[in-house]
Amino acid sequence: MKTLFLFIAAALIIAKVENSFAGNFYSLKKLNFQEQQDTIKFLEKVNAQRSKYHGKDLNTLLKDLKLEVKSYTIAPANKPAGPVKTITLYFQSAAVADDKIKRHRRQSAVVITFENAIINAYGLYLQSDGEWTDIVNDAYGKLIIKNITVRGSNQNR
Repeated sequence: MKTLFLFIAAALIIAKVENSFAGNFYSLKKLNFQEQQDTIKFLEKVNAQRSKYHGKDLNTLLKDLKLEVKSYTIAPANKPAGPVKTITLYFQSAAVADDKIKRHRRQSAVVITFENAIINAYGLYLQSDGEWTDIVNDAYGKLIIKNITVRGSNQNR
């Protein structure tokens, strides 16, 4: 009898925990969907006005973006160790962005090509491990934008 009572109590506790987890998972999924929609909305605005930022520094775009850049990647021109003029800005951590890249999952991003090559791009990237830090922001913020490509907006699907 005692064993049966303990078994029933354990089953009820497990059921309550699983139900609680399912509710939290649904809330988290709903929150992530809303966050994605907000990101897409802002990126569509940037996409529509991207020529406005040509010839301006990156800080100008970042102020107007109203999205927190959390990570980035660099893209060398023509050869593996060539000069870097292009970066891609992501709105999730480097680990999440890398995982999506590896799994070929679409993600929202802004690709920036600068007028001049980025000094010490490789060293800076390795130092920050792909995270968008204050040091990275200071290094790239004053560079002049040549072109912007928005990925992840409804216009680019």
